[in-house]
Amino acid sequence: MSKSQSVVQAYAGLSPMACHLLQLCAVYFEGINRTGLVKLSNQVGWTDASGTPLVFKQVKPDIEKLVDAGLLVPTGRSADLDVTPELKDLVVQDAIRDGQFEACAKQVEADPTGRHSLFYLYTTGSRKIRDMRIAFYRNDVERFNQLNQLKPIALVGPGETLGVLQPFHTDVFDRLDPELQMRFLRENASAAVVSGEGTAEALQTLESYVDHQRRVEERLVMSLLDVYVAQGDLHGLQRLAEQTGGEFAEIAGCEAFLRGDYEQAERDFEAAFARLRKKSRKRRLALRYMAGVLHICLLIRKNSPADRKRVTAMLQVIEADWPTGYRWVAEFFTAALRFQATPADAGELFQYQVGGTSIMAKIVAGYVWRWFAPRTSAPVSAEGWQEAWLRYQALGLDWMMAEIAGFLAHSKIKQAKAFDRRHRELHEQLGTVSLLHLIEPEARWQRSLKALMQLHTPEEAKPSGADEPDERLIWEVSYRSGLYFALKPFLQKRSKSGAWTKGRPVALKRLYELHDDRDEFPHLTDQDHALCRCIKKETSYSGWGRYADTDYLLESERAASVLVGHPLVFREDDRSQPIEIVRLDPQLVVAKKADGKIHMSLQPRPGPNAVQLTEEGPNRLGVVSFTPQHVKLDAILDRGLTVPASGQSQVVEALQAVAPLVTVHSEIGGAAQTSETIDAESRPHLHLTPYQEGVRVEFFVRPFGPEGPFYRPGAGGENVYAQVAGHAQVALRDLHEERRRTGEIIAACPALSEWVPGLSSEDEAGQWELLVHLQETEGFGFPTAGEALELMLQLQPLLDAEQLSLHWPTGGLKAFRVVGEAGLPQLRLNVRKDRDWFAASGALQVDDELTVDILQLIEWLENSTSRFIEVEDGQFVALTGELRRRIGDLAAYAEKGKNKLRFPPFVLRCWKI
Repeated sequence: MSKSQSVVQAYAGLSPMACHLLQLCAVYFEGINRTGLVKLSNQVGWTDASGTPLVFKQVKPDIEKLVDAGLLVPTGRSADLDVTPELKDLVVQDAIRDGQFEACAKQVEADPTGRHSLFYLYTTGSRKIRDMRIAFYRNDVERFNQLNQLKPIALVGPGETLGVLQPFHTDVFDRLDPELQMRFLRENASAAVVSGEGTAEALQTLESYVDHQRRVEERLVMSLLDVYVAQGDLHGLQRLAEQTGGEFAEIAGCEAFLRGDYEQAERDFEAAFARLRKKSRKRRLALRYMAGVLHICLLIRKNSPADRKRVTAMLQVIEADWPTGYRWVAEFFTAALRFQATPADAGELFQYQVGGTSIMAKIVAGYVWRWFAPRTSAPVSAEGWQEAWLRYQALGLDWMMAEIAGFLAHSKIKQAKAFDRRHRELHEQLGTVSLLHLIEPEARWQRSLKALMQLHTPEEAKPSGADEPDERLIWEVSYRSGLYFALKPFLQKRSKSGAWTKGRPVALKRLYELHDDRDEFPHLTDQDHALCRCIKKETSYSGWGRYADTDYLLESERAASVLVGHPLVFREDDRSQPIEIVRLDPQLVVAKKADGKIHMSLQPRPGPNAVQLTEEGPNRLGVVSFTPQHVKLDAILDRGLTVPASGQSQVVEALQAVAPLVTVHSEIGGAAQTSETIDAESRPHLHLTPYQEGVRVEFFVRPFGPEGPFYRPGAGGENVYAQVAGHAQVALRDLHEERRRTGEIIAACPALSEWVPGLSSEDEAGQWELLVHLQETEGFGFPTAGEALELMLQLQPLLDAEQLSLHWPTGGLKAFRVVGEAGLPQLRLNVRKDRDWFAASGALQVDDELTVDILQLIEWLENSTSRFIEVEDGQFVALTGELRRRIGDLAAYAEKGKNKLRFPPFVLRCWKI
């Protein structure tokens, strides 16, 4: 027998006097001492069968019996007692049935301690909850709403609630005002679907309540819609659609979705969305709750830039306006969008297990896991899924149970096969489909190709000759000791001279509320929007709850990850040059000491925050994110672990075990029996990241091949461990060969060799140290587009010869593409006499497919500060110095006509045409 059952059984056998004491204590709610309890009874006027009031000395043993039975429990404050939580509301409901509630409530309210009689302001939250419960059961709707206005408290659900109608009894519910009835039914439905809280009886009452209404309130319709979806009740959805006369197309959309008719579901959802837009006239909208979640799933399934943009706007509505239990849903859907737009390794989707969120959010996290990273560890523990299963089972939410059974079927518990059968049986009984297979997982190369095909869409393309934005948002960063950092946004405008103004600060509140308003902030980038979504609203109360103070804060841990790669971040009060924000990973460094002992340490070590900032140079900050596994690893190593030489084989096994969690650099070799030893690849890999108007270059190697992690060339351990494509591997690096090949690339590329003149693999103590310094501080910087294009032109032969690979880790740099090179012999001019002058027309033949008219060529050169001209968005042609000079001379003395150039005779002699 559970504790709840035992206390209810004990309560059922109590005397009238004992029941009276419990009722008084339950209505008082926040705990009362023994003498106060007897005094309150006398004020109420209660007497026993003989008409005698309670006397403390006589009743004290009875109170102690209630304490011994666990029906009254100490509150932890002095000698106060309170009714055990399992009985509290049941006892209040009995007081209502016995006609004792009003007398008790009047005496309880007569005590003004801790409450301002005019403004209903409180020194403690429990006193406010008590008065709200009294107003609720008394049907005092006006006072209930007054009390709930300053800081709303839910009737039921997770967290702090009033806890009314727990357990649910229809006779007490029927006594309530209709407004309170509808409020309770809505909140119970939301708590049930989102968090597995509430009662099944109240869900049945909701259905009955709606069935008997001629005109149903819209919010109640949506609550019942959520319940029917969670139950997988197709017939219920059909009845609800008929009852509402087809007014709400999302009902039909949910029914079609559960049947697996996604095309019809999308048509219905779009019709509902159009109705909502027409009714609300708001810019940011989302269908409510379960209909909104299913609608978003369909849009993510389509995987187009336009649909991802729509979903992003919907998720902002969820984060700002929906109940708390739904808000984490936005977090996991955002991860899915990011994964689709910039395909990464599946292991990066969920770096730690999801905890502390609602069941609904965990289900969405589970969907994202099965759609995009099914071979990685589940984001929710099997215990978490099993708890959710039991909660939904108690509520009769069969479709949700079927989905959770599907997640458990992919777990490692013994009952996985049984849950798989249950998953299929439930869906078969309901006639529904599962969302686990809505999106079929794809290999990374497939995702990458799709992302590449969507990289440059007509929707995102800039028109030829489009003006540069005249406003931009920049961020100033300040930090201390690597643990604390703050961001301040500034809005800059372009002056008439083309320079940017100092900028004015932008309030976080304004960005929180309006960042998605294109009229208000037309030039915000995707990263700016992502940073704005890291702003949270916090409300605090002072003056005994009389004053509310609202602050808008940037969640630094979330913002740090979003900040990586942002091109417009500056140090505080220093706008001379933006700083680069790069992502760094903790490393397990294994060193062999002179005495043969082995030392293992995590670098850097985790601090009090999950994110640290590190100084990587004068213009670079590193963001290091620590997962719970990193923290646990550091605790095990305890500032560094020293192992005797005899333990080398165990060290190797340990390194192989932690390789999936952290990058390992080791000075000791060897492989565990379960791992494979490979010869590392030494080919250089260049990472190109935004730097002012151009690019910054960094050198890396990839010892494990195209699926493995990156390392600095010629640095770190010779033995590196990793989990690649599900296989444990050890790569044996040749650091000398890495340096040699890196030196070859630099020597073959003049733009790079200017930074490290005379670099060679033989000069490891000299110029190589300069290269290492560059890598660890500012990198190879090419601040203008012309310099970046010159670099790309020089790298192209090396790329063609497969001597190196290029990577764009933050995107946005593939616009630097040189499609051809042209010289004077490729210019075709047709010159003829034009009165006293000459006229010329013609074109530059870059290649068989690209021809540029002479007038267009001159116009582009006038707008270019280098020898590169942009012929299409992101595509450039390199002109030889001689051709650029000749075209410049011609343009200086020529007059532009409609289809020709006119110039005096001496120009003809200079050109020798």
